Amino acid sequence: MSRIAREALEILPFAHERDRLQPPRNLNAKEQQLFREVVASCPVEQFSAADVYLLSSFARITLLVDRAFVDLNKAKPKERPSRVKMLDQLVKAQAQLSVKLRLSTSSRHDARKLARQHVAHRNGPALWEEA
Repeated sequence: MSRIAREALEILPFAHERDRLQPPRNLNAKEQQLFREVVASCPVEQFSAADVYLLSSFARITLLVDRAFVDLNKAKPKERPSRVKMLDQLVKAQAQLSVKLRLSTSSRHDARKLARQHVAHRNGPALWEEA
């Protein structure tokens, strides 16, 4: 009698750490590092191979946002409005991608459940009253 494969006995497929997405080679070292950090900070099953392009864009834009903040701090008063506008556009793009990738809090959790938890927390006893 032949032996049944372990994968055939699993009721639900289990995502393993080794199944995490890897950054594409067209990203530079900093972008690849950020890509890996984002992927590692989320559950293994959150991303699929189709998300590689969005994650790549998210990593690039996030690094551009960081650079735009540095440039804004160094900018002369006349340059500041254009730098702020550029930063605003980059942050908007970053926020849109974070929602699509389910990286933002609002896209990861059910709004009704969070609202109930917020009300329960607000109506509960204060920390200094529990003693």
